[in-house]
Amino acid sequence: MIRLLTTLLFLAFGCGPSGPGFDEDHAFEYLVAQCDFGPRNPGSEGYYACLDFIITELDQSADDIILQEFRYQEQRYRKRYDLQNIIARFNPDASFQTIISAHWDTRPWADQEDNRRDRNQPIIGANDGASGVAVLLELAKIMGETPPPIGVNLVFFDGEDLGVPGENETYCQGSRYFAKNLPIPRPDEAINLDMIGDKQLHLPVEKYSLE
Repeated sequence: MIRLLTTLLFLAFGCGPSGPGFDEDHAFEYLVAQCDFGPRNPGSEGYYACLDFIITELDQSADDIILQEFRYQEQRYRKRYDLQNIIARFNPDASFQTIISAHWDTRPWADQEDNRRDRNQPIIGANDGASGVAVLLELAKIMGETPPPIGVNLVFFDGEDLGVPGENETYCQGSRYFAKNLPIPRPDEAINLDMIGDKQLHLPVEKYSLE
């Protein structure tokens, strides 16, 4: 985890000798705060509470916040959802722009649960959702205090975990919509954070990053 955070800070602030530090304890508080809302699956009470929480935190530091709204009908129960990606911009006029992203929604169904009776229950998403968001919120706090020399866009994707297993096109709706309807200049680089809260964290290089 330390190497990952160092990479993110290096990307945002360059290699200067006096770059800002990352407060892991404070980031963990962001994770706990999200979990305290309960499941954050789209349409739930916890979802709207977390949406307000993220925007309130970002409003203290970001130069600009964009709420990108879109609608999606999930394929399991054919239910329609009003979803929103959140984009927090830092140094938006810089010529070099990067994205650091995570998804803030949680899965509505615990379909990998061993107990069949629990498989239709929403998950709390401490690792799958909250961990990436916690890092982004801490980065936002840092960049509010020490503005980055490049453009940094923190993107919180919605609707990433509404998919049906085995049907890849039903997942990642927020990032798909974002890519097709860019509300910011096309970024030069991007890093996505997902499920980074594992105690024994191992991050293999996935195939798309090699292309």
